[in-house]
Amino acid sequence: MNLKSLQQELFERKMNIMEYFGVAFDAFKILLKENKFLMFFSFLITFFTVTLVVVVQILKIVLEIGGWEQDVAAGLMIMSIILLLFNMISSFFKGYFFRKVAFKMENNKSNLKLSELFIKVVITLGICLVLGLVFFFVDDKVAGMLNFLLIVVYVWALLYIEGYYVRSFGLKESIEYSMELSKGNRTRVIVPMVLTVIVIILEVILLMFLLKDESEMITVMSILSFLVFLSITAIIIVYMEILNIVIFLNVENDYLKNKGEYSKFNLKNRKKNDNVLDDEFKSETENKDDNLE
Repeated sequence: MNLKSLQQELFERKMNIMEYFGVAFDAFKILLKENKFLMFFSFLITFFTVTLVVVVQILKIVLEIGGWEQDVAAGLMIMSIILLLFNMISSFFKGYFFRKVAFKMENNKSNLKLSELFIKVVITLGICLVLGLVFFFVDDKVAGMLNFLLIVVYVWALLYIEGYYVRSFGLKESIEYSMELSKGNRTRVIVPMVLTVIVIILEVILLMFLLKDESEMITVMSILSFLVFLSITAIIIVYMEILNIVIFLNVENDYLKNKGEYSKFNLKNRKKNDNVLDDEFKSETENKDDNLE
């Protein structure tokens, strides 16, 4: 499937959940072919993020099982700081990735407005930093309640928050827009979320299986298996991010249609714009011919 066919699939009608997976896979292949550096860099960032998360979790388990050993505690602190800094840096790329992929699918030739995107990411990081500090100073019971509350808020209002990065909306407007798009469309996002959680669970299970008999010595085979699994996990996560963008664009297009509006970049308006350009070109050609006569 080429980009034009992908756009026809994406903007002609509202798709069901299973169709989203196929369109997202086609988009994944198109991006691999036409935006190799973008996809490779996205894979690397995701790979290192997953690796750091897993290492931090392993160190936490070691501390809980073996007690508060100084070396392990120091390693955990260092890796946690590295993970925090890496997430801060990678957030800018992820925001760029969302906007770049969405614009690609829409055939949107507009400027990416990187300065605007930078400010959006800084605001997001600020919110995450405040939440992180809150979690740091509360006990486990309160932290559990806060986690549950955040999940409820996310499902209620933030399922289509991609609009914050893709559109020129402020944070408040993006949340309101996400709530509008969520009406009757929550399962379209929740299904990929559940699949992502399943992948993470499988990662933990496989990790425990690999390390079960390797408490004294890690073999080369176990390391290679671990790296392969991390690579596959990173690819799946990148695919899921593209899937979320596909769902956002399709649901948004249907939402605007129901309001009697059309996205500036959807299929219908692109056809209109193409027809206008064709008419203008024909008119200019006829005028030139008349002048020659």
